[in-house]
Amino acid sequence: MDAGFAFTAMRFSPRWKRHRRLFTRHMNPTAVNKVFSAKQVSSINLLLRLLLSDPAQLKKHLMNVSANLILGVAYGYDVEPGTDPLVPLVEKAMADLTEGFQPKFLVNLFPIRECTAVLKLSLPNPFVQ
Repeated sequence: MDAGFAFTAMRFSPRWKRHRRLFTRHMNPTAVNKVFSAKQVSSINLLLRLLLSDPAQLKKHLMNVSANLILGVAYGYDVEPGTDPLVPLVEKAMADLTEGFQPKFLVNLFPIRECTAVLKLSLPNPFVQ
């Protein structure tokens, strides 16, 4: 898989220097605060309104406001409080992704199938004449 387009995977070169300069210019704390502070303030206001209306649903409100902030910054999408169908979909996708990275069985840790293919080729089989 070629990830040469990603800034973090580039080799040191003039192209990397250009990308590093752009990254530093646009992702420093001052620039980020200037661009995203309005979205952060609106998300905090939403959280406070939701907590005033139903304080027992704290976890649900935090998930909703987190989704609002992340999806708003990344995609410009405004989440509807409590009724947005995208929030449970993203929550399920993240749970599935997290579960996929947790090795539950020894088979998931070691490439057994590939190892057995190599062993069959390299070791003599006593049952074959």
